[in-house]
Amino acid sequence: MIRKEEYRIKYCVIGILYSIYLAGMLHFTLLHRVILDTRHIKFFSLNTGIAIYDMSETFYNILLFIPMGFLTPLCFKNIRLKRILFQCLCISFGIEIIQLVFQIGFFDINDLVNNVLGGMIGYSTFLLIKTFLIYKMRKNLK
Repeated sequence: MIRKEEYRIKYCVIGILYSIYLAGMLHFTLLHRVILDTRHIKFFSLNTGIAIYDMSETFYNILLFIPMGFLTPLCFKNIRLKRILFQCLCISFGIEIIQLVFQIGFFDINDLVNNVLGGMIGYSTFLLIKTFLIYKMRKNLK
């Protein structure tokens, strides 16, 4: 009985963290933006040179989706890399479309790539920690 209650509490806490993360993502990507006077689709080539601003923007885009890759398999069962990549791509694409339509940002293809990369890093981190914990549990049982 106690284990079942602990299990529910853990899922509740993870669900709350996931909700806070999604609300924060919504705030930073859509609500905390300046309205632009034109619609713009940015096709910046990574080969043409990267300014410091672009590097920090790239870093933040990757960082923004790491929690999604990490928290999603904690919230839902049987999540695989393909599902995480698809989820990150769809959410990122949705954000970019909303920014374009409501003129609160640019539609940037590089954001899509970086966001999916962030989700992949988060999921890989999840798998590493999960593998380590399983190994540690098995070692303790011996």
